[in-house]
Amino acid sequence: MSPITCPVTDRPNASPAPVNQSCRLVVAVLSKGHPALLARNVCALTSQTRLPDEVVLAVTSEEDIDRTKLTGLPFPVRIRIAAGNRPALFNKVLERLADNDVVQFQADDVLLPPEHLARLE
Repeated sequence: MSPITCPVTDRPNASPAPVNQSCRLVVAVLSKGHPALLARNVCALTSQTRLPDEVVLAVTSEEDIDRTKLTGLPFPVRIRIAAGNRPALFNKVLERLADNDVVQFQADDVLLPPEHLARLE
C-alpha cells in the first residue's frame, strides 16, 4: 500500500508529499461533561507508536477539562471551547487547523489501538 499523500498548499505546482514530511497529524477529541474520560483518552494517546503532532480538545465549557491531567505530555494540547452541540465542536476544531493537517476526530470514550496513528501515516 502506498503512503497517504497530501498537497503542499503554498506551492501549487509541487508534487504531493508524504504525510510525515509535510503534514501534521492532529487528534481532535470532542467531549461534553466527561472530564475523567477526556483525561483518560489523552493519557492513552501517549502509548501510540506514532505520537500526534498536536491534540485538540473541543469542549463545551471549562468544566469539561481537568487541566491538572494535561501536564507533562509528549505532545502539545490545544483547548477549544464552543457552546452548543457536536457540530459546533467540529467547527471549532476546524477553525484553527492548517490546510495540510490530517485530523483524527474521536469522542472522549474512544481509545485507539497503539498502532492506529502510525497506520494513518
